[in-house]
Amino acid sequence: MKLVHIKGWTGEEKVISIHTSEREISDFLISLDWEEFNSVKLKLDSRNWLDVSGNLSGDGLAIVYEENGIQFVSNDAPNSVQQLKATLILYLNAVKSFKNIGFSSSLVNSHTTTDKETDYNSWKIRYDAKEKINNHNHRITIFIAFLIIGFLSSAIYLWATDDLKFVGQDSDFVTAIVNDISWKPEKIGYTQIVSYEFEIEGHKYDGSFKGNNFTGAHKVGDKLKVKYAINNPSISKRMATYKSQ
Repeated sequence: MKLVHIKGWTGEEKVISIHTSEREISDFLISLDWEEFNSVKLKLDSRNWLDVSGNLSGDGLAIVYEENGIQFVSNDAPNSVQQLKATLILYLNAVKSFKNIGFSSSLVNSHTTTDKETDYNSWKIRYDAKEKINNHNHRITIFIAFLIIGFLSSAIYLWATDDLKFVGQDSDFVTAIVNDISWKPEKIGYTQIVSYEFEIEGHKYDGSFKGNNFTGAHKVGDKLKVKYAINNPSISKRMATYKSQ
């Protein structure tokens, strides 16, 4: 079989070997820069060949073969140059198991096409395979982007609601008593700092929060609903203020 190399998307072919051996396939594939687009083809004749192509810099890899004028493209993108080499060697030795990776017919028949049309169809099927890989990679990118956005949104929400400190903690609720009120100067006016205390299994713990328009003003003696970490009750947060009787 003839071993042919096509570099880039120009379609210009270079014959590497007329009577190809496994060693020639292996050495030649290793010698290529797969960060750039390459196409390596084993040709039995113009109507029977196998082509491995693509790059590792984002476009991905693909395998296309033609059998008796009908072209087929791999359903799934190869994941390594090693897989390309193994497929070429199987094809060289007429081992049909190379088809086990799964192929779909492109419905191109070289009986009814000219040489130029066949070259174009060969390029087109490689291009379609490249687009298929690109679309797959695009879907993965979008999925990852949604995961990142979801993670960041959750982290921001937990931080804004002061729940970030409870991540990975089992929690429970307890009634706490406001035991001190202080005032912290701000750029505009003062902010009320509300301190509270609660008891868990005979041990006292305390916490504090800022009084604002959302939480309302507080006074010493007010009762609060407080969330706390069971394994570390010093981690706590005001959830609500009980109405005074």
